[in-house]
Amino acid sequence: MDSKLKVKFSTRKLGELIPSEYNPRKISKDAKARLTKSLNDFGYIDPIIINTNPERMNTIISGHQRYYIMKEEDVQEVDVVEVDVDKDKEKLLNIAMNNRNLMGDWDEEKLTQVMGELFKNNADLSMVGFGELELDKILQNIEPEFKEFDENIEMKNKCPKCGYEW
Repeated sequence: MDSKLKVKFSTRKLGELIPSEYNPRKISKDAKARLTKSLNDFGYIDPIIINTNPERMNTIISGHQRYYIMKEEDVQEVDVVEVDVDKDKEKLLNIAMNNRNLMGDWDEEKLTQVMGELFKNNADLSMVGFGELELDKILQNIEPEFKEFDENIEMKNKCPKCGYEW
């Protein structure tokens, strides 16, 4: 596949980056807490995308939420992906990079299987970023061998790492 945009990877001082004034994404308090946990657990493995066009130098195209969290945590330098685009293309890329409709859907059966295996292996399921309702929906379909029973013989599910019960 031919790349339409030329990209370059580099490291920048976080203070040099400029959040775009139009970014339509927002984050709830709960989602921000989950993203913060994910960044602390996995690190900053998804670089921020910035514009290097002289008229938009260092403007963040994608990664605003990560930027704000890193700023709160006093991170000094971050890896970035640089692209040189005009402001209209920057806005189009911002929307495309944040559009869940472009990211595909979960294969529910495979997701349940993987989550069941992780649950069986006592993995910390809070690391994957699902909210309680989403996690409940996924885990309600895991195999009975992954579930534990309480004294009343009622099904009771509990993640051994994070303590989440459903």
